[in-house]
Amino acid sequence: MIMGVLNNFLPFNFIAFGQLYVTGGMASIVNANTAFMGVIVSGLFLSGEPATWNRIVGVMIGITGVAIAIGVAPMLPAADANDLLLGSLAIIVATVAYAFAGVWGKIKLAEYSPTQSAVGMLICSSVISVLCSFYISGTPSLTITNHPFDLIKVVFGLGVLGTALAYPLYFKILEVAGSSNLMLVTIIVPVFAIILDAILLDQFVTGYDLFGFALVAIGLFIMDGRLNHNLLRKE
Repeated sequence: MIMGVLNNFLPFNFIAFGQLYVTGGMASIVNANTAFMGVIVSGLFLSGEPATWNRIVGVMIGITGVAIAIGVAPMLPAADANDLLLGSLAIIVATVAYAFAGVWGKIKLAEYSPTQSAVGMLICSSVISVLCSFYISGTPSLTITNHPFDLIKVVFGLGVLGTALAYPLYFKILEVAGSSNLMLVTIIVPVFAIILDAILLDQFVTGYDLFGFALVAIGLFIMDGRLNHNLLRKE
């Protein structure tokens, strides 16, 4: 139940709210902050994943990149800039929840298989989400979408690809690589999100966003440490 709240209910709602104000590409860049929050929280609570120098430097560079992506908007009107900040902050809250979820899963769910953990978490978060949805919004309308095929696309895209297939992999990576390493996969998300945004929604990120993402990528590579280790080994 706790894993469902930390890893599904809270971040899903905050990200959905944030994307009312930011593009998918921008949301994915800010969501990369998950990796940095993961390192900080893991370093505090997991003795096997200490905050080494490369991780600290990587976090500092990466958070700077996130700040640049969400904090520089000279061409936007004040109202739009405020909306951008609000949406980005909501997604940052989601990344904090994800970070604590990684640590909780490593500590409390290690004895279960990845499939067991994923099924248990999703059942609990689904129950919470349905109850809250009915309480906040009332009985959902049967005409949520204009065409039944639209609903099928939503269920397949978010339910099957983004959740049902993703979470067994999530818990397997958590099992074999640890919480902070698990969060490093967020480096891949912005690449696909930016491309899909441009192709499907005609939403394009700005030069500031790309510069921020470049710093995020550099921070993640430094934090990962394997590139530096390979270079030293060759020398």
